Amino acid sequence: MKAIEVKPLDGYKIQVVFSDGVSGIVDLNDLIQKGIFQQLKDEKAFRNVHTDGLSIAWSVEL
Repeated sequence: MKAIEVKPLDGYKIQVVFSDGVSGIVDLNDLIQKGIFQQLKDEKAFRNVHTDGLSIAWSVEL
């Protein structure tokens, strides 16, 4: 199953569509508080979410 579409939403959530047609909203609030994901607390960085055709990724420049 591949992530084919991802869209940032308010409140550190993302909407994801997978290649098998399954879609949903993922709440990342807890994850944003931990480790490397703390970089995504910045709203601009969080909104740089994309899919690489397989998985979900962020382009975060430090």
